[in-house]
Amino acid sequence: MRIHSPSLPELHAFVAVARTGSLTAAAQHLSVTQGAVSHAIQRLEVHLGLQLFDRHRRGSALNAAGQAYFDAVAPALDALETASARARGQEDPDLLRIAVIPTFASHWLIRRLPRFRELHPKVRLDFVPYQREHLFTFPNMHATIRGGDGTFPEGVEGAYLTGRLIVPVLRPDAGCITQPADLQHGPLLFHTNQPDAWKIWFTALGCPASDLQLAHGFDQVSQLLEAAAAGLGAAIVQRCLVGDYIDDGRLRIAWDAEVINSRGYYLAYPFHRRLHPPLAAFQKWILEEVNI
Repeated sequence: MRIHSPSLPELHAFVAVARTGSLTAAAQHLSVTQGAVSHAIQRLEVHLGLQLFDRHRRGSALNAAGQAYFDAVAPALDALETASARARGQEDPDLLRIAVIPTFASHWLIRRLPRFRELHPKVRLDFVPYQREHLFTFPNMHATIRGGDGTFPEGVEGAYLTGRLIVPVLRPDAGCITQPADLQHGPLLFHTNQPDAWKIWFTALGCPASDLQLAHGFDQVSQLLEAAAAGLGAAIVQRCLVGDYIDDGRLRIAWDAEVINSRGYYLAYPFHRRLHPPLAAFQKWILEEVNI
C-alpha cells in the first residue's frame, strides 16, 4: 500500500509554524535551525501540491488550505505525542492544561475555581496562552474554553457552558426604564465582536430595530462594563459576565427578559483527550457549576 502521509518532521514543522506564526519561533520550539523548518515546510507543500501559508514581513499565517490541513492533522499529531509520553511515563496524570478566553476567565471562572480545588485537590490546572485563531495552539493542550456558535472541526468535541443569554445594563442611577423601547433613546454601548446584539435584543421584545443608533463600541467586555458603570450609556452584554457588577451595585439590569443569541461559551477538547481524568473531572464540575 502506498503511504500518502508526509514525514513526522515535516508535520511537526508545519504545526509549530502554524501555532507560532514564525519560522524562528518554530525552530526554537523544535530545537532545530530556521533553515531546517523552512525546508520541511517546502517539502510538505511540494508533497501535498498545496501552498499552506501566506508569507508576509511579520511571519507566516495559514491560508484556507493550511487551516483545513492544520485542523485535520494537529489533533492527530498531539494524540501521537500524548501516546508516546504516556508510554514513556512522562505525562502527568493529574495535570489539566487548558486555554481560556480571558473575558470568561476574569468575569466568571476564576472566582469559582476554589470550589473545584476543594473537590479535586490533586488536579493541577495549567493555564496556557489563549489565541482566538486556533482551537489548540499550545502543545499537548487538553482543552479550551472559548466563545462561538458550537461548531468545531473534525476530531474535536464541545459542550455548551453559558453565555447565550444577553441583557442590557445601566448605572443604578440612570433613570427608570418602563418599557424596552425606552433604551433606544439613550446611548447604546456594544462589543465590537457582536455589533448586532442590540438588534437581536430589541427584535426579540417586539421593538423596531432597523434604525438603531449605536454609540460607542469596545473590543473588551471589561471596557464595555466600565463604560456603562461610568455612565456613558446602556451596554448589552452576556448575563453570565455581569454578576460582580450587579452584586456590588455598580450596574443594574435595565430590563430583565429571556433573550438568547447564537453565541456562547464552550468547553472544547480533542476527542482522544475525553477520558483524561482531570479533564473528565473538570467537565463534570463546570457543567454542574453553570446550572447553580
